Amino acid sequence: MLDFGGQGPALVFLSGLGNTGHVFDTLAPEFIASHHVYALTRRGFGASSWSDTGYDTATLGLDVVHALDGLGIQKAVLAGHSMAGDEWRP
Repeated sequence: MLDFGGQGPALVFLSGLGNTGHVFDTLAPEFIASHHVYALTRRGFGASSWSDTGYDTATLGLDVVHALDGLGIQKAVLAGHSMAGDEWRP
């Protein structure tokens, strides 16, 4: 999880298929005046770990929950790019 800093409620960018959180390096700073901005890299991309399983929607969604829990974030605005949209659907 990349932490771009900022003030206010958490805003978490979810990278799309094949991207890392760095795809938001230019966009994220635009929001730090009003949000604390993070960007998440999906499992299996960039420097994240690679496993043979766990790429289904439910597991990817739990990855997001676990990342937020690890940072102590109880509430966040999620912004998904491309395939990241499935991860945050209820």
